[in-house]
Amino acid sequence: MAGAIVARSFSMSAIADTFKDPRVNDLLQGHRIAKKVGIIPVEVAARRVLQDLRKNMLVAIVVDRPMTKETGIEVSFFGHKTYVPAGPAALALKAGATIIPGFVWYNRNNTFSVRAFDPIFPQPCKTQEERAREVARLTQCIYNCLEEIIREWPTQWFMFRPFWPAAEQE
Repeated sequence: MAGAIVARSFSMSAIADTFKDPRVNDLLQGHRIAKKVGIIPVEVAARRVLQDLRKNMLVAIVVDRPMTKETGIEVSFFGHKTYVPAGPAALALKAGATIIPGFVWYNRNNTFSVRAFDPIFPQPCKTQEERAREVARLTQCIYNCLEEIIREWPTQWFMFRPFWPAAEQE
């Protein structure tokens, strides 16, 4: 829904999963394409995101995907440590792109509300160590915004996978 709203005014693309069932994939991707949202398959996301950002396009990335300690970056989320993708922050840093966390939620009166947070500006980095710290900072900023929205609209967050590591939940 967020992409459909934004794409009315701006050129944009979105990273999207490719579904195994071609009928499901065609249905879901068809809805996005009909709303003028360009599709970036996850399998080629990094290169395409950088290309689109360099064309000054907006790129939508759904960030709330749990990862493992080995594959993700650590953030504090609702007071607990968890691991999430570093890709959105790393791509923004590499492209010098501003991050604007934005959310859409469904209202009881069959309307939608939209909220965009203040822009998050990646800071230039000279070393790998600085880059790693900046990716961590950017990712935490994104998740701080997500946490604020979920606290305000908890019934609008649908997570179908365990989001916190099992050891942290005990």
